[in-house]
Amino acid sequence: KKFNVELTPSLVVIKKNSTGWMPISVGVEPLSIVEQNLFRAIRLLNGNIKPQQFFMGEQEKGGFADPLAGVSS
Repeated sequence: KKFNVELTPSLVVIKKNSTGWMPISVGVEPLSIVEQNLFRAIRLLNGNIKPQQFFMGEQEKGGFADPLAGVSS
């Protein structure tokens, strides 16, 4: 209930010693998608990226595909 899980299987990543958490997958997903979402969620929960950068590859940060490139924090 705390993580709004309504369907199984569901994967949720929880950041230790914080209130941060994020769903990784709901239902059956290919391993490659679960890995990508987990990597992105960890980066987001650790503050390495902003929510707008979630679907961006790590190598794209600051480049043309970065929605926050050139934007002051």
